[in-house]
Amino acid sequence: MKKTFFPILLIACLALTARAQVSLSLSPREISMDDTAQLTLEIQGNVSGGTPRLDLPEGLRVRGTSRQFSMVNNAQTTSFVYELQPIRTGTFTIGPYDMTVNNKTTEVGPVTLKVKEARVVRATEDLIIHLEASHERALVHQPVQLTVTLYSVHQLDDIQLAQFDTSGFEVGDWQSYQQRDRVIDGTRYITRRFTTHAVPVTPGTRSLAPQFMVQVLEPDEEITRGTRGMFTRRMTRRSVRIAPDPVEIVVESPPREGRPDDFTGAVGRFVFEGSASPRQLRVGEPITLRTQVNGTGNLRNLLPPSMQESDDFQVFTPRLVEEDLARDGLRGRKTIEQVIVPRHPEVSQVPKLRFSFFNPDDWKYETLEIGPFDLEVEPAPVRDTGPMLGGTGSLRLGTGPTILGQDLVYLKPAPGRLRPLSGGSVLAFTTLSGLPLMLWALAGIWVRRQQQFLDDPALARQKQAPRKLRQQLDDLKTHTRDGAALHEAIWQCLAEYLGDRFRIPPGEVDAAKISTHLDQRLAPETLQNLQDWLKRCERARFAGEGNAEAHGETAESFTQFMLKLDAEVRS
Repeated sequence: MKKTFFPILLIACLALTARAQVSLSLSPREISMDDTAQLTLEIQGNVSGGTPRLDLPEGLRVRGTSRQFSMVNNAQTTSFVYELQPIRTGTFTIGPYDMTVNNKTTEVGPVTLKVKEARVVRATEDLIIHLEASHERALVHQPVQLTVTLYSVHQLDDIQLAQFDTSGFEVGDWQSYQQRDRVIDGTRYITRRFTTHAVPVTPGTRSLAPQFMVQVLEPDEEITRGTRGMFTRRMTRRSVRIAPDPVEIVVESPPREGRPDDFTGAVGRFVFEGSASPRQLRVGEPITLRTQVNGTGNLRNLLPPSMQESDDFQVFTPRLVEEDLARDGLRGRKTIEQVIVPRHPEVSQVPKLRFSFFNPDDWKYETLEIGPFDLEVEPAPVRDTGPMLGGTGSLRLGTGPTILGQDLVYLKPAPGRLRPLSGGSVLAFTTLSGLPLMLWALAGIWVRRQQQFLDDPALARQKQAPRKLRQQLDDLKTHTRDGAALHEAIWQCLAEYLGDRFRIPPGEVDAAKISTHLDQRLAPETLQNLQDWLKRCERARFAGEGNAEAHGETAESFTQFMLKLDAEVRS
């Protein structure tokens, strides 16, 4: 079936001379899943308007467009170039298209594109990749730094993480370093370096081998002369899926010998600090216990110690009040606060708190302590509630009038004449008399709810997640000009919403692990779409997003998906 361009293109966008010519070409005709092809629509004559939109077969999408002008035989030629990216393998027929020019219909195309599976290479003559790990042997929860270095003779235009099996690890964001030149065996290479940290979560021998999709700009052998007389060499984009030799890491559990009872998996070097205030108080009054852990290690996955319930103290759920971490989550500090209440005046101190961790540099366990914190606790004040017991078996009651000064007494006036109330008065009286009780009940519900939020900050974040989500979706409109900033904002929105709504730890919010938390809570189609968004964010945050024209559509598509997801969760 033939396809046509939009009417606005046919009528307004093409104003051609009577001898106008139109052609459609494709180069190359066969690519892999990692390659792109250029579809060129060439029009001889004057052209006004924007780039025409093409109706492509399913399995192909436009990654980017450009517009070029040239003069041939004193006639202007306009070329619209579409960079096509495959979504799946197969043979695709593009066109034919019917174009109406000067009331005359011209057929262009069809052209055929064959897409085959991508080929993974270890290295080529002009492109080398190397992967190294900071440790060949590591402990569970001990961060391992991964460094990927690319050596290329030609310019590298785009680098994306194509595939990475991270089973058994929690892998952070990739950090990019400045491009440098390096000469190896007399050959000049352009080097690009990326690092990340992988934190093992289970023991065993693990193999890591990330795959990268690299866009290489290679100059053509033929030199052309431009319209201004300048000689230029055209650049050809070549896509390569490349993987380094895998590295094996032997992961072991921390040694059992000498392991403290309170060890919870912290591995690294840390400092433990804390305070308690106030120190002088009465029974039933609160104390704020503040503890902080800072240093280097798996900080992303641990919290400072807190107190447990005892006969001396009533304790409330601790809450995270400060988290100042480096981007990799391996350096910085975390601070929690916990409210504790003494139960009786014999309490004289807040007991000491212990934090144990394994130091891999010295290969030993270390235990740090804070406290005890001395307290001065007084009994709770006795409140006069009216009648009092004045001794064994006696009861002191107020009898007779209460004397005020010398000659004043409380007098109770005699009741007046009683009259029956009308129906309207009864309703008004009942409503007004019940109003304070109703307000008291509503106030009690509100206070209880606020107390629940204070006791359980995670519950508060869960309830506030829908409102926070809508604010973040509105903010996406400010990032539609920058693909990297847009996908960073989308990632932040996903991480915070999923963490707050489903209480998922930050390290578990990725495409590979999210199904373990939401497999039974979301429809399969919704879960698959969520994984696709997480994968897309991972690629874009690592190497950027290509098509700037699609950023607005990306923001709108993500907004619709998140609103649908939130509605499904609340139904």
